[in-house]
Amino acid sequence: MHVVRNNQLEDVSDDDEDVHFELADPSRQFGSHTNQIPLQSAVQAQRLFYGGRFVNQALAIEHGEAPLVQNLDPSDKQGRSFDELVGENLGAVRTKKPGRVVDVTKDYIRVAYDDGEKADLDLYDHQFFNQKSGVTSRALLKKGDAFTAGQVAAASSFTDDNGVQNMGINARIGLVPWKGFSMDDAMPISESFAKRMSAVQYKVVKQDASDNLKTGLAHYRAQFPSRFTKEKLAQFEENGLVRKGTILEPGDPIVLGTMPRTLSSVGANVGKLSKALKQSRRDAATVWEGHQPAEVIDARQTKNGLKVVLRYVKPTEEGDKLTIRAGAKATVSRVIPDDQMPRTADGQPLDVMLNPLSLVSRANPSSQHEIRLGKIAKRLGTALKIPSFLPKGQNWNDYIDDLEKQHGVQSTEQIYDPVANRTLANPVTVGYAFINKLHHVSSGKLSTRGNGSYDGNDQPARGAGEHAQAKRFSGLENFATLSSGAYSLMRENSTLRGTRNDQYWKDLRAGKPLPKVGVPFVWNKFRALLSGAGMATREVGKGRYRLAPFTDKDLDKEDPVDVDTGDLVNISTMDTIKGGLFDPRIVTGDKWGRIRLPRPIINPAMEDSVRTLLGLTKQELDDVLAGRMELPPQLKNRLVEASSSH
Repeated sequence: MHVVRNNQLEDVSDDDEDVHFELADPSRQFGSHTNQIPLQSAVQAQRLFYGGRFVNQALAIEHGEAPLVQNLDPSDKQGRSFDELVGENLGAVRTKKPGRVVDVTKDYIRVAYDDGEKADLDLYDHQFFNQKSGVTSRALLKKGDAFTAGQVAAASSFTDDNGVQNMGINARIGLVPWKGFSMDDAMPISESFAKRMSAVQYKVVKQDASDNLKTGLAHYRAQFPSRFTKEKLAQFEENGLVRKGTILEPGDPIVLGTMPRTLSSVGANVGKLSKALKQSRRDAATVWEGHQPAEVIDARQTKNGLKVVLRYVKPTEEGDKLTIRAGAKATVSRVIPDDQMPRTADGQPLDVMLNPLSLVSRANPSSQHEIRLGKIAKRLGTALKIPSFLPKGQNWNDYIDDLEKQHGVQSTEQIYDPVANRTLANPVTVGYAFINKLHHVSSGKLSTRGNGSYDGNDQPARGAGEHAQAKRFSGLENFATLSSGAYSLMRENSTLRGTRNDQYWKDLRAGKPLPKVGVPFVWNKFRALLSGAGMATREVGKGRYRLAPFTDKDLDKEDPVDVDTGDLVNISTMDTIKGGLFDPRIVTGDKWGRIRLPRPIINPAMEDSVRTLLGLTKQELDDVLAGRMELPPQLKNRLVEASSSH
């Protein structure tokens, strides 16, 4: 048998027929995404593959940077990292041979190689994806330029000018908790870092064709001449579609259209007297609802309606998802002004504060290792390429300690808090790590509230898909919350997240005062089911209820409708029968129906209690109620004694 040890193939058997598989190096166990995660041997296996999925979810950063710490591909003869090798798959275009540029367009770079061959190097022109992102090429050569073999001719949204993936920013991180805003998966960041972490995003706006929708510039201008300025309307085609290349500001129109106005019963009657009101139409223009300017990349009319593609640059906001590559995902909890951000002795503020406990809870020492290695790379001014796995007998702490001593780098520094005007008692680890921004942005999370699918109990629907993702806590999460004593959070989960609250989320997005959250529908349904089973729930204050048998007095309070017959409908006319089971007074309103009995009976919900108090078996009680059996003598005597005492 042959095995790999220290990147060397060793023979441990005299019989070569025993060899079934030879692993040249450990990185061959992983795909391109996972191989971009540094220090793989210092990451839990499940978290390693978890982090590999983040590459699929990462957005392009407007001014992205190549990682300071990169995984070395041990099999690459040129000594390149996986971040360099994956660049061509992310849109970087390289030349094959020496030559000269003949022409450059948005779709290709036409080249003539020195050996006489001519070729077109294809470029991307705003090729958008389905997760808010897209790729665009950026030509680095111009007409007439000479180039060498393997030179980067064009970068992309996901690579730098050297063809290295740059889907993030190297953040200056301090491993220090901050005022509760770095608890668990929360991550406070500086205001300047939030701006540097601006992502390039795409949005597709569709206006489906409809018999009721009428689009067109002239038609819209005739109906609503004063809603938009002449300058805004000059940006539109005659079909009511905004022109390609237009820069939209928040609130600007994208598609101009109108729809018939839905009149109330009063308006319909007035409309009979006013032809203008009867034929009036409402404004159905689609406007840009983002908070940043957006460029119209494409605008066209399709067989199904109108389609517009927008490109915009969005800074990082509170609620956005950021991740350190080794599966350490966090939510931005607070964007802190730079003058309030804790800083090191040289006066430089931190970009990110990361709770050290988050590393322990994730069993993820690689994040701390990357922070220390990133600091060394920053001192060197170049990327630090390291192996994925160390030889047997070595560990990452010793490896990094040696590098720090070699380059005169201290991993810990004193931190000064300008708000509290004090220096922390103990130095903390400060360094650099590569951070991605995921397509799970705060505005998208907010918009799903109240817009998803709900079941018959008005609770969030389970299952996959954008509109069916469960917005509730699972059983384990509820138990964890209960054990922590976070009762207010549990209440919020039940009354706010756990039931339909469309108006609440609409007001929240609009910045209006938030309405008081009511009782969940499922709770009222539960109380109704108890009432139907013969039990009354009475509120006794402070959210407490008392359960008791439903009595005739309780029913009288509901003003019940008497059911006089068991008939349903008149067979000949199919009309409902007054006093029947389908009497509209009962079935079309929130009313009770009552069937009067010739004599009182025990509330069915209390039969077991009555039977226990009387000392009767179930069969004996049934026989007494049915008249098949007399009460036992001792019970008759108790009744006589009770009546005589009154």
